[in-house]
Amino acid sequence: MPRLLSRLAREAFIEESGRALIAKHEGVDELFTSRGFEHYAADLLERMFNPFLRDAVARVIRDPCRKLGWNDRLIGTMRLALDAGIVPHRFAKGAAAALAIVGGDIEAFWPQPDVPLGRKNAVKELIARAGKNAASEQDNRGSVAMWEDQSAPEMQFVDNPLAPDIFADGLSGRFLRDGNVRMTFETVRTSHAGSSEPKTRVVIGRLVMPIDAAENMARDVLNFIQAIRSQPVPSAQSRGAAKQNGAERS
Repeated sequence: MPRLLSRLAREAFIEESGRALIAKHEGVDELFTSRGFEHYAADLLERMFNPFLRDAVARVIRDPCRKLGWNDRLIGTMRLALDAGIVPHRFAKGAAAALAIVGGDIEAFWPQPDVPLGRKNAVKELIARAGKNAASEQDNRGSVAMWEDQSAPEMQFVDNPLAPDIFADGLSGRFLRDGNVRMTFETVRTSHAGSSEPKTRVVIGRLVMPIDAAENMARDVLNFIQAIRSQPVPSAQSRGAAKQNGAERS
């Protein structure tokens, strides 16, 4: 599910709101270019799917009535896309989800005049169609998931004793591209030619993982570290006793 949401959000940002903003503001700033907006979308998605931000879903989706307003983020973006000749069916899905929460006639949130004429009806039809498609997808999801579970073969784990061990002092940077988290690791090195040789930060490897796998790894490592830190630290006396017992057994 996170992968599907990531793809939907990326497509909505770039293909709908991005293209509409570029059409309106092209030449004003580097952001309003295809490359500039792709970088912006990648950074935004990285923050949205960062498991350490712990941003509650309830906070993100709160006040749906305001967001369904004629000039607000959902409907306003849909109008901007339509002005640029783009059909915003992905933003329509978001609007349909918000409308499902509040219920009622969406035009109740639009006291503004219908300019250009017929625009309200066009937006309303897009949202209604998105709602029907979502309901159909929900009905089919159970059977599709069952088929996938039955058809997916169980993968065997194969250990490789020749795989290299890599030590890193830290993470130099990370970014998201094409649904993959790309991380660069570094270590500190010196030439040892003299006592005052300068130390340098050297890249020792890069790790590329799908965003779902990277999220699972981050959670697993965090849980592991928290479990270690929750254990009592042995005293120097107990460590000495343990070493002595080991020596006696040998």
